[in-house]
Amino acid sequence: MNALRSKRGQEPLFGCIRALHSRIPKRDSRPLFLLLLAVVAGCSGGREPTYPAEGTVTFEGKSLAGATILFRPAQGPVATGKLDEQGNFRLSTYGDGDGAVAGEHAVRLVMPDKTFDVSPDELEFTTDFETLRQEPPFPSKYLAFETSGLTAVVKEDENHFEFTLEP
Repeated sequence: MNALRSKRGQEPLFGCIRALHSRIPKRDSRPLFLLLLAVVAGCSGGREPTYPAEGTVTFEGKSLAGATILFRPAQGPVATGKLDEQGNFRLSTYGDGDGAVAGEHAVRLVMPDKTFDVSPDELEFTTDFETLRQEPPFPSKYLAFETSGLTAVVKEDENHFEFTLEP
């Protein structure tokens, strides 16, 4: 307890702090509370609602397993979905399979990079990264939102989309 005593040894250190605090002019704490409340509200969420969205993508009658589809709204977060062996996808925005925000979306596809299939040792000594780039099994116009020509409207309900890519 001696360690908590002030230099004068007459009152504990906490007593000194209490004495100093009593000399500080009292202010209305409501503005500070409202500011803190606004900061907390601004940082907690503010997420746009999402709606279930799923579908299928095919090219020349075949599925595009391993590709990823992206839905980009005019405003808001992008939703993504990985195509399974049958070419089916389920979109995710904030969490696994939660869907996409409502509205019109531009759509594109991407293929994973083959660097994931190469061991770290091989990557370290590779200088020809072009050979690691995986060419998509579909026309390259579908790789960009601006050139894909694919669009979708996500409604505030269940959504199902069928995309049949053309050569």
